[in-house]
Amino acid sequence: MSDIKQSIKQSSESKIYLLAAGNPLIIKEMNELWKEYCNDMMKTDEFGELICRYGSTPGYEPFLETFAQYCNKYYGWNIDESNILVTPGSQIAYFYAVNAFSGQSHGEFKKILCPILPEYTGYQKLPIKPNTIIGLKPKITYLKENKFQYSLNPEIKNLIDENIGMILLSRPNNPTGNILSENEVKDIIRIATEKEAIVTMDGAYLAPIPNLQFHKAKPIFRDNILNIFSFSKAGLPGSRIGVIVGNSDLISKLENIQSNICLHSSRLGQGLALHGLRSGKLMDICEKIVNPLYRRKREIAEKIILENLNSDIPVNIHVGKGTFFMWLWFENLPISDLQLYEMLKKQKVFIVPGSFFFLGLKKPWNHTKECIRISLALPDEDLKEGLKKIIGIIEKIYMKKI
Repeated sequence: MSDIKQSIKQSSESKIYLLAAGNPLIIKEMNELWKEYCNDMMKTDEFGELICRYGSTPGYEPFLETFAQYCNKYYGWNIDESNILVTPGSQIAYFYAVNAFSGQSHGEFKKILCPILPEYTGYQKLPIKPNTIIGLKPKITYLKENKFQYSLNPEIKNLIDENIGMILLSRPNNPTGNILSENEVKDIIRIATEKEAIVTMDGAYLAPIPNLQFHKAKPIFRDNILNIFSFSKAGLPGSRIGVIVGNSDLISKLENIQSNICLHSSRLGQGLALHGLRSGKLMDICEKIVNPLYRRKREIAEKIILENLNSDIPVNIHVGKGTFFMWLWFENLPISDLQLYEMLKKQKVFIVPGSFFFLGLKKPWNHTKECIRISLALPDEDLKEGLKKIIGIIEKIYMKKI
C-alpha cells in the first residue's frame, strides 16, 4: 500500500493501473441506495439515537433482530440475537476469534490451521503470538482452457500433528475465487470436531450479500463454527460492519473482548444496513447488478489474457467461483513474483505478489513465487490496459528480453 501511495504522489500526470487493491467499485445504484437511506434517517429521531448515544456491545438491536431473520430465511438456520456480534469490520472479527481460540491455553500452545493455501494474506499478522499459523499445500488439478483448481489435500488428516485451536479459511476464497465443496467443508468440520477446535469461515463474498459468488454454496451453522460476514463489498467498506454468527457461548466470549477494545461497532453503518435488509433492495442490487458486473469483468479479463498472451507461455487461471479477484499462475516463471511486481510497478501497474498468500508453509515451494493476484474492481478500459501491460512484461520475461 505504501508503494501505491508513493507512486500516486509521484505520478500526477501518468496513468496508474491499480490491479492490486481490495476496494470494491463505487456502483451507482448502490451509492444511490445509501444516499436515500441517509436522507430518510436524518429526518427521524433514529438518526440521533444512532450517532448521539452509545449502544450495546453486540450491536444495534433492530439490526441484530433483522440480521438473524435474514440468516434464517436465506440459510435455513434457527438463530436469534444471542448468536450475533457486530464488529467494526470483519478484519477485527478475525482478530478477536484468532486470539480467543489460539495461543497459550492450559499449558498448551494452540495453533491456527489454514487447511488449503493460498489464503487471505490479511490473516498473517492477526495472532498476537508469532508462528501461530500453519498452512497446508493444496492438491492442484489442471483443467481445460488454461484453467486449474486448488482443492483440499486428501491426506489432510495425516498432515496435522500440532495442537490446533482453530481452522481458518475464506469461502469464497481470497485470493483465488475458489469455493470449497460441501464435502471438503464437512471434512474440515470433522477434523475440527476431533481436535476440539473452532472453525472460522470468512464469508465476505457470500450470497445474497454481497453475492460475489458464481457457484452455489451456503454457510453452515454448527456449535463449533464461527461464520463471519461483511458489508464492505456491498457498498459500505467505509462504515466498517462485520458480523460474527455462532454458538451463543462463543459469541459471549468474543463480546467480552469487544467490550474492552472498542465498546461497539458504528451504529450509523448498522442503521444503513438495517434499512437495506428490511426493504430487500440491498439483496436485489447485489443479485441484479453487483454479481453480473463482476462476472462480466472476469469474462473480460480471461478473454484479454487468453487472446493476447503468447500461447507458448504456460499461464494457468484459477477457476473463478467467487470474489472480484483473479489468480494467475505462470509455471516455471524465470523470475520471482516479487521481481515481477517491481517490473510492473515501473510500468505503473500494481498487482499483489502471490507469495504473500501462502501462510505458514513449513517447506519452500517454488509454486508460491509463480503466482499473482489481480483485482477486477476497476473500469473496463483500465482493466484491459493494465492486463495488456502485464502480458507485455510476462512475454519479455519468458523470451528473456529483460
